Amino acid sequence: MNHPGGVCWGNGTSLKVTPDILPGDVVSISFAAAVAGDTTVQDAYVTEKSVITGSTLTVTGHIGAGVDPAFTEQRIANPDLLATAVARKGCRT
Repeated sequence: MNHPGGVCWGNGTSLKVTPDILPGDVVSISFAAAVAGDTTVQDAYVTEKSVITGSTLTVTGHIGAGVDPAFTEQRIANPDLLATAVARKGCRT
């Protein structure tokens, strides 16, 4: 996942980068050189800063024509949520 700030990939090494993952890229996950799976990144992304109004968080973004909204998931990962009613750093919608 692309993210602004926070811990980057390569933490604990000299690399410390967050890859620029774009629609159409294939992302593979492996453990000890054994591929566990891969997926093609879809054309969907957040376009504006999220807004909190009371207990409602609004996320505005783009979903490409080739993406089926019925098969999408929005995940919010933010350690600031620990001090809120969510009480964890991540939530899904």
